[in-house]
Amino acid sequence: MEQAKFNSYGLTIVILMLTIMSSFSQSVTINHVAGPIILNDNNRGVFTNIMVQGNTVWASYQIAPDTTISYGKSVWYKKFDRDMNMNQPQTIGIDVFTDTLFQNDLGDHQITMMNNQFYIVAIIKGKDKAGVMVYDTLFNKIAGPVYVGDTATDKFLDMGIGNDGNNIYTQFYHVPAGCPNPDCWGAKIYKLNGTLGLVDSNAVFPDTGSFVTGTSIVFVPNGQMGATEDMLRIFSTNKGYIDPSRIGIHTFAIRPDLTEVTGTTQTIISEDKDVYWPFGVSWNQAHQLWVVGYTKEPALNAFGTTGVNEEVGPSFIKVFDPSWNVIDSLPLNLGDSAFRVQTTTIGDDIYVTYDEMNKSGTSTPCAAKIEHFKISTSVTIIDPNSIPDAIKIFPNPSNGKFHAGNLPTDLTEIRIYNLQGQIISTLPLYMQGNADIEIEQSGIYFINFRGKKTAAVRKLIITDKAP
Repeated sequence: MEQAKFNSYGLTIVILMLTIMSSFSQSVTINHVAGPIILNDNNRGVFTNIMVQGNTVWASYQIAPDTTISYGKSVWYKKFDRDMNMNQPQTIGIDVFTDTLFQNDLGDHQITMMNNQFYIVAIIKGKDKAGVMVYDTLFNKIAGPVYVGDTATDKFLDMGIGNDGNNIYTQFYHVPAGCPNPDCWGAKIYKLNGTLGLVDSNAVFPDTGSFVTGTSIVFVPNGQMGATEDMLRIFSTNKGYIDPSRIGIHTFAIRPDLTEVTGTTQTIISEDKDVYWPFGVSWNQAHQLWVVGYTKEPALNAFGTTGVNEEVGPSFIKVFDPSWNVIDSLPLNLGDSAFRVQTTTIGDDIYVTYDEMNKSGTSTPCAAKIEHFKISTSVTIIDPNSIPDAIKIFPNPSNGKFHAGNLPTDLTEIRIYNLQGQIISTLPLYMQGNADIEIEQSGIYFINFRGKKTAAVRKLIITDKAP
């Protein structure tokens, strides 16, 4: 891998690059390639999760009887390869009848995969806090449960879990004392190490709006997805569920030390009807894209309406670039109602699971399902001589040190691509005028300068490795 340094007015950003060989522009397309595929072989499928590692995809789900949502929900799973060929049929993972911890039922839960192990946060019958457990990939329990939460302020009906490769972060929504209005609610984050030791906890709040569902917390390392430091992205509805104004989804960032990154709150999904449950958010490293699953109500202000059990409406995934520009929006379940959308993405693949449960949990039939999408890019070779000569880069060719002048005043970002159309790195640069660029590897590179109203492409040629 190659290392490039960008310096401007004392700002230094170090990035890791793959080989970049020529000049091009790219367009991204998301293609539906498989599904919906029903996961549960019997009864009703609910509460799905999706994990991927290497060439293996795990889709887990619970099976509920037709008469209740509060009894007998063991965890089952199937394994697929990356092309959705099933290589393990329905197998029980957590048997709530043989493990006495669960008293014949396991409640809502989420799973994150770290170091070839499944970390699960769950509502466990008879416990007033959420439990965190560790299982291997055959669902043999390794450790836990460890119970986390503050029963005075934390609400455990909605939960999220993520990891940074070393630590687990689980979250709930937080209602401070004397604060009945969702406008002052926040997220309560608990940080645990790999052996489930509690490292830290903190309540964090968006800059504006409320935090109502603690459903997605996603680690983004420095240099990926436009991040200029390690951070955790949190996703929630931006208003309370019975707010008469339109409800959307927003995101904000915190650091791994659980302090807030101010100025990062942004509404990313706003629809013609209220939207809910940004449950399984993921990001794609190969293409530098966000994947956000969510559910839209079937009729405006249906949520919380007396006598309405079917407020869960159609579900979608929205795909964004690192600046939260929408790349594509795709319906799930052939447009029929769906709930609790989970996503994971790797390489060119996006996998999505969900179920069809309604508000009261009485809908029959109710299937757990999986769908598969592919990311594709088209590449157009660009003649650098055809681009208006506004940005000046010199000397070019050079030994790896360049000076960029006449940068547009609206410049916000520099992107670096490989020839296959993959975004290798996205760098937010809030600068004007000039910048020094240093690349510590011989070769040909392609750099795309982007602004609010301008875009420019330049080829850099390095004839000798910089001393």
